[in-house]
Amino acid sequence: MGTMVPTLSSIGWIDTIEEKGDHVLSYFITSEYSQSVLYHGKISSLQWLVQRHGKNEVDLEREVNETLEGLMTRYFGDDTEVSVTVSERDPEQPGKLTIHFQCIVREGSHSASLGRRVEFLNGKLANIATINNG
Repeated sequence: MGTMVPTLSSIGWIDTIEEKGDHVLSYFITSEYSQSVLYHGKISSLQWLVQRHGKNEVDLEREVNETLEGLMTRYFGDDTEVSVTVSERDPEQPGKLTIHFQCIVREGSHSASLGRRVEFLNGKLANIATINNG
């Protein structure tokens, strides 16, 4: 069964691979880096990474990949695959930044492919699209 994922809803703890992966990705996107005094500096937050590295697509891609890989490995083990792509800025929309990430997670004989396309406009989260493949 692996590591379970807690929720703050009536669902409680989640243990299915698809739901766990979906929640971990969602937490990564919506968490605030400074939301905890006890865990300061240990919260994985996409928004914080965009704030720190958003002006350099290469650095941002590397940092998002490393952070997301560490986060997914914590819940699914070393057999996790993570791929992150930061799209080049559109000259017509200089404040727009698009990040695609895909994760393949495994537990026993089960696997799930999970992904998101996240768009930021002028540093603010503008759109999230789910791109799961099963």
